[in-house]
Amino acid sequence: MRFCREMVALAPAEMISDVGTGALLGLAGAKAAGYNVRINLPHIQDEEFRADVRAKLSAYLAEAAELARAVEERVE
Repeated sequence: MRFCREMVALAPAEMISDVGTGALLGLAGAKAAGYNVRINLPHIQDEEFRADVRAKLSAYLAEAAELARAVEERVE
């Protein structure tokens, strides 16, 4: 997704939709991975670990959403 953000500024107009599509797919993949992490966290006994994973997941998903938004703004 970071690569898409860089590429959207460099890509020729004919290819910018491909970069936008890549960013959307990256965001979908990040969200899907987040679902899998969240569904499995309750099975882990270590509360400190679970809290750390939740915080990291939240940060990763926020970054993914921001990157996708930045790419979409440029594509649109």
